[in-house]
Amino acid sequence: MDIRQLKYFVAVAEKLSFTEAAKSLFVAQSAVSQQIAELEKKLGIPLFNRNRRSVKLTPAGNVLYSQATGLLKRLDEVVEITLNAHMGYQGHLRIGYIGYGDRTWLPQILKEFQEKYPNVSLEVNRYPQGELTKALNEDTLDLVITFSFGISRVVEGSQKLSKIETHHVCTETICAVLASDSVLVKEWSGKPIHLTELANEPFIVQNRHESPQGFDKTLQICSEHGFSPRIVNTPNLVQTVLVLVESQMGVALLPSSLKDYAGSKLTFLPLDVKAEHRQNDIVAAWKTSNVNPSLQHLIELITKSNI
Repeated sequence: MDIRQLKYFVAVAEKLSFTEAAKSLFVAQSAVSQQIAELEKKLGIPLFNRNRRSVKLTPAGNVLYSQATGLLKRLDEVVEITLNAHMGYQGHLRIGYIGYGDRTWLPQILKEFQEKYPNVSLEVNRYPQGELTKALNEDTLDLVITFSFGISRVVEGSQKLSKIETHHVCTETICAVLASDSVLVKEWSGKPIHLTELANEPFIVQNRHESPQGFDKTLQICSEHGFSPRIVNTPNLVQTVLVLVESQMGVALLPSSLKDYAGSKLTFLPLDVKAEHRQNDIVAAWKTSNVNPSLQHLIELITKSNI
């Protein structure tokens, strides 16, 4: 039996009239009669008792009707799900974010997206900087939130990443992070400090493998101000950087948004340096070759939001 035969059968079963069933299906009555006859022939049993005055379901016809209506309803659901998946209304998105400057806007974006597209599941995880562009390149993430200079540097050096689109979402300010009870903080005048005041301090920098952009940014800023930082520790996690700075084992250059994760025993001092040295743009980035239709809805929401 095929789907058309089942649809014709259900129409006759509900109307108990071949004529009315044909009208509801917008086909000729002869086509309905032919399909029902073929269905009965395939099954080898009568589905209707019919004469010139009436059409009634046989006991077997009643059973088929109860099963066929559920089957056709499920078929309609399958078709709807398939079309929704094609249009991006149903699916799965994998999002990676860096964890800086996102608490003021990312939760709201995700909330709005989930409200608008409840049948798209979101897999959201925080990653080290070094993992984000790698995951984007290897198609294990659909969209990443990361520093723009990290994306740009990798794009220039990799043929595979030549087709990446980005959208600016916020600007992060780099600060000098010191223990609150350190001498420099106690003597701080309240004004932005010049980077050269830290030239003789030991530096704590997140591991280059985990955070190549952050590591290189620290070296770049210090170099622009005439010195090479004396790096004494390179932990894997930025949280460990904060612990070591709090222990007065060194100072660090970190995004100001980490204040949300730091306690009162750490002080974030503004830097008296050029804007291009103390600011980092954070962007949403995705591959133009990504064929996930749900991604386009997320991109549209991000680009149109007043972040």
